Amino acid sequence: MQKQKARLERAYWPFNPPAGYIHVKDPLHGKLLTPVEPKASIIREAFEGFASDRFMGQVDVLNFLRQSGYSNKPIYQDVVRRMLRCVLYAGYVELKEWEVPRIKGHHKPLVSLETFEKVQAKLDGKGRIRVRKSDKLEFVLRGFILCEFCKHPMTASWSRGRSKRFRYYRCAVKSCVRRDKSVNADIVDERFKNLLRCASPKAGALRLAKEIVVNLWSNKVKDFEGHQGRLEREIAETRRQVDLLLGRIVKTVDEKIAAAYEAQISKYQKEGEVLQEKLKKLGETTVSFETALEVVLEVLKNPLVIWDNENINAKRLVLRLVFAEKLAYHPEFGFGTAQKSLLVGLFEQISANDSQNVEMGGVEPPCSTGLQ
Repeated sequence: MQKQKARLERAYWPFNPPAGYIHVKDPLHGKLLTPVEPKASIIREAFEGFASDRFMGQVDVLNFLRQSGYSNKPIYQDVVRRMLRCVLYAGYVELKEWEVPRIKGHHKPLVSLETFEKVQAKLDGKGRIRVRKSDKLEFVLRGFILCEFCKHPMTASWSRGRSKRFRYYRCAVKSCVRRDKSVNADIVDERFKNLLRCASPKAGALRLAKEIVVNLWSNKVKDFEGHQGRLEREIAETRRQVDLLLGRIVKTVDEKIAAAYEAQISKYQKEGEVLQEKLKKLGETTVSFETALEVVLEVLKNPLVIWDNENINAKRLVLRLVFAEKLAYHPEFGFGTAQKSLLVGLFEQISANDSQNVEMGGVEPPCSTGLQ
């Protein structure tokens, strides 16, 4: 145990490697955690998907692992929980039971520390989840659509008729005038699909929007030096706070106060590590950004097609990329004016600008289904 702890303190992992890694003998480091494919890439996608809300909950991550060929053995929820809590995947070593604090490891990380911290915040209930954490396709809009009268999210349920069951959305707020009054989910779904149909841009608007966004990103990258200076000042401030708290710990004799100082030090150290990682990323090329933009534009090119593919995660991705806010629904008039995402708004602005030398007709004409 003494040898294992000593190796931990030197930033090496002496125990069995977690999934996605194997121990490889290195002439400089000895046994070193080394990523092994394809599990390493699958785990990376699981982390990034959960952090970005592509996977809304741990159940979605579990389904992804089962479908991706992650393992030939049965995979259970506990596997997902332990994986998402494992700091080794962010390139750090830590073992609180042996009083070994988090330190930067010598092994190659699978995800960034920033992504790992986003995952921890979401697991702790601090992450923002836009739609209901459910794996059912019957009520994808549950929690996303609001009651027009009280502006609270509508719930959903099945109702049994004489010969079959029917889907309904309803408001469950006690003080609402529409409490427990249902609206047919088939009608709601059709009206929502009509919104998506109207949000499809013309090819010209899509191309020009991409050029605008890439140009803005290029200008942002050029400005990285100023951002670098700010990050360096923030890192210096976190170090100053750590040094200040360390000085206070030395002077205090109260164990509770000392423990509080130690907790603060741990917090500042983690913040400093995230800032250091951001600093390293500055100056990278726009290749990864353009690749990500292509994925986004592919969804926005025809969101209705993506929505109709019967994949719960794809549907949730459409919700996040097309709309900036949740949608209010009136039982008679349908959806009110939707607050579109920045990119969709850019499509519409380009399409409405007659001065552009691009042939485009904008989004399709307003649909005659009672939508505002």
